[in-house]
Amino acid sequence: PNSDVEYPLHQRLDGRAEYLNLRWCAFFGGVLSLEEPHGSLPVFLRGVRSQLAPHLGESEPQPASMGAPHDTAMSSSAEPYTFSLLLRAEDAVRRSTWVRDRRRVVLLHGWLQDHASWLSTAHHLRRQYGHSVLLLDWLHHGRSETPTDPAALSPDALVRQLRSTLEHICWAGPGQPSRLTIGGCSLGGAVAMMYTNLYPQDVDRLVLVAPAGFNEPWYRVITHAGRFSANALIRSTRCWLGKTLHSAWLLRLLGHAHLISDTPRYGNLEAWFDTPTARLKPILLVTAAFDELHRADAHVRCREEDPLFRTRTILVNHSLLCSHLAWLRLDRDPSAWHELNDADLPVRSQRGTRGARMLTVKSDTATPSGSGHVTPRSR
Repeated sequence: PNSDVEYPLHQRLDGRAEYLNLRWCAFFGGVLSLEEPHGSLPVFLRGVRSQLAPHLGESEPQPASMGAPHDTAMSSSAEPYTFSLLLRAEDAVRRSTWVRDRRRVVLLHGWLQDHASWLSTAHHLRRQYGHSVLLLDWLHHGRSETPTDPAALSPDALVRQLRSTLEHICWAGPGQPSRLTIGGCSLGGAVAMMYTNLYPQDVDRLVLVAPAGFNEPWYRVITHAGRFSANALIRSTRCWLGKTLHSAWLLRLLGHAHLISDTPRYGNLEAWFDTPTARLKPILLVTAAFDELHRADAHVRCREEDPLFRTRTILVNHSLLCSHLAWLRLDRDPSAWHELNDADLPVRSQRGTRGARMLTVKSDTATPSGSGHVTPRSR
């Protein structure tokens, strides 16, 4: 837009509020407030705008045209709003690199993250291979709302949210053939494993990045301290929560406490990699060499000789690995997302294979008939 144009005050404040909510408030789980259909807008900026507009000669927009704001933590609706983003392959330009085994990919973010952590990988998967990719924000994260009761937040609730979203877009349910590839980071990895336990017929393969869902030894101080602190906060507010607590940010804090009250196991099956369901799935496990929270690589000894199980180790800690998923370029590992076929190999490799077969046929025909061996030259 033309820089000489002076926009009204309320428009400038709306734009700044939207930027702050998307960049910062999502980190703390949920936006400060929600307007429909114009997105998020903090309540305190609406107050500033209404106070300054008359003095600056600007007319304040009417609530009927802008939509009445309400706090997501205080939403009165029975079912909180959940945000999801579907990148359909049908909406993209078809490329020669698209594979025949086009998949439906679901990417799940971790705690205190949102769908944007996987967004770059999702774009690459659709552009390079022709996969349709689903991204979502967990309850209490990103653009999804917060339940009225913080105790409703749990890993089981996230599994139900995932199932409901898949059924809504017709990727799961009766009569819906599903060959899902699920990628999960940290908490998202634990939810991916729990979902696979409940619906093994819908999941074909898994990509797990520093996943939670396993017991950690006692010296993992940060992990156990987080669980103890969350449970202490829940117990201390249980008796007076409904009487004196009216702060939205404290309700959000309680929601996060309920969500991680069972960390690092999150209700997942013990020794999940050794379960019959996990042994049937191709799995790529990406771990951090200096992970201070979740060491899933300590539970892979049972799959060392399994060709369906692959591991990668990155020389970073847990926070850096989960916050820089785009830098991993997991999309460059095609076997992690779909089954490789001969038709999906590069043209140069196909020509080389075809030429090798032709040379073998010629050498076999040159061998004298009746000889029961192949000469070293023909071999």
